[in-house]
Amino acid sequence: QGDVARGDADAMYNLAQAYKWGKGVKQDMAKAEELYGKAATLGHLQASDSYGLFLFQRGQRLQALPYIRAAADRGDPRAQYLLGLAHYNGENVQRDPVRAYALVSLAQQQGLEAAQTALTQMDKYLPMDQRQQAVALAAQLQSDADSTRARQLAAVDLGATVSSTPPGTAEADG
Repeated sequence: QGDVARGDADAMYNLAQAYKWGKGVKQDMAKAEELYGKAATLGHLQASDSYGLFLFQRGQRLQALPYIRAAADRGDPRAQYLLGLAHYNGENVQRDPVRAYALVSLAQQQGLEAAQTALTQMDKYLPMDQRQQAVALAAQLQSDADSTRARQLAAVDLGATVSSTPPGTAEADG
């Protein structure tokens, strides 16, 4: 844990994973979340994604939203699905059924089973023209996600700090 004490984001992420899954340590979800949060503030992308999902699952959806959005922007299927549902329902974001369908479609294309169920439901309520708009938007979102992910991963490889903690969050501010 020396690397963790020295503020090594990779070490924090790895230890968070160990606590999450109970590998080599007693499973402790609160400790895992804490470590994901600390690593996220240091710019660790995977930790940021995991932290956002922890917040969301705990019901802190508004606080999770910037993390979920950032993960979706990188093409994470779980985040795309959650953000898509939020846009479909207008939950903490603008209601946008076309964007919702596009995001959930991208999650489904990556094999997220829950997304297929959601799309089947959306098909009942979205007119064909909106679903066609969603197909075009999904292609653009995928292209944007590929670019964002490549840019952020290249920055990490070069040793640059990547801001994965959304501006205006408590972690970023303090």
